[in-house]
Amino acid sequence: RVWHSKARGSAYLSQLELQAVLERAMRRAALPLAFSQGFHPMPLMSFGRALPVGVESRAEWFALTLHRTMPVEEVAARLNPLLPPGMEILRVDTVEDKNRRTEQALAEAFSLSLPTPEENSRAAQCFADFAALPEMLYTRDTKKGPRTANIRAMLRQWEARASEQTANAIETVTFVADWDSGYLSPLLFSLAVLQPLGTPEFLRPRLRLMKTAQIFADARQYP
Repeated sequence: RVWHSKARGSAYLSQLELQAVLERAMRRAALPLAFSQGFHPMPLMSFGRALPVGVESRAEWFALTLHRTMPVEEVAARLNPLLPPGMEILRVDTVEDKNRRTEQALAEAFSLSLPTPEENSRAAQCFADFAALPEMLYTRDTKKGPRTANIRAMLRQWEARASEQTANAIETVTFVADWDSGYLSPLLFSLAVLQPLGTPEFLRPRLRLMKTAQIFADARQYP
């Protein structure tokens, strides 16, 4: 399992573009890739949940199968120079258990910020008001039709963090999204919480959202 960042310009790579970038980097790095069978062999890779375009992360991963064992340090050293700006290998783990290799996180941690301290203070108030609700029903369109879920249950905890330079000025809001009972794009979740501040069209270009950690069973946290 290879953990990596996805920030700055790389945050705007779609999942398909990300997969293509990684495949090219691994071929150029001459990693001993294992391939699928059939008429169109593909590298044996799998990914975590797709990150919404424009959302940054310090906690992305993909699972890779090699046909011979390599030191994890060498895998990172070969790949890092070949990745685009904003992507960096953070750690490489050898995972023998196939189920453990593709295990998805039960929760994920994020930081959220808007351009001004005033907006960040209002964002913190939105999270406080949201956390005080008994429930919040959210409906979204899917390929199988409209789906409604109680997204209040997805907020495990949150915290407003003040700026070190300016006293009492809120710099970011951090929160942990709990996916144990269901999953929603963290961008859609954030926009739903911040709904009192404006429409999604207004907030999207102003919102900086970054995944900072993934939390697995038994409270294991990576990277």
